[in-house]
Amino acid sequence: MEQVIISQNRHWQSPYVGLYERDAFANLVSHLETRHIQVCYELNDRNRACEYNGLKKLPFKVDEKHLITYNQRGAHGQDGSSQDCAAEDIKVFSFWEYFAGM
Repeated sequence: MEQVIISQNRHWQSPYVGLYERDAFANLVSHLETRHIQVCYELNDRNRACEYNGLKKLPFKVDEKHLITYNQRGAHGQDGSSQDCAAEDIKVFSFWEYFAGM
């Protein structure tokens, strides 16, 4: 990133005192709150396990896991209880509820 800045500012004199190599993107992302949002039309017996397993087995760490449906809300686990969702911190929102708060 520093090389791009230096190439755009050729009037700077060499050597470039105070500049050092760093990964600015990784530094920025490490300070952001991350949220994974998964969308499906509805949760039913056929897709519930697939939707929850997709959120449980993310290959990266996130602070919040949200599942947005058309008109369902709350946390409903695979057996109809809220235990599966609560254990994984999965929050289920209806589309209207989620975007009305923005």
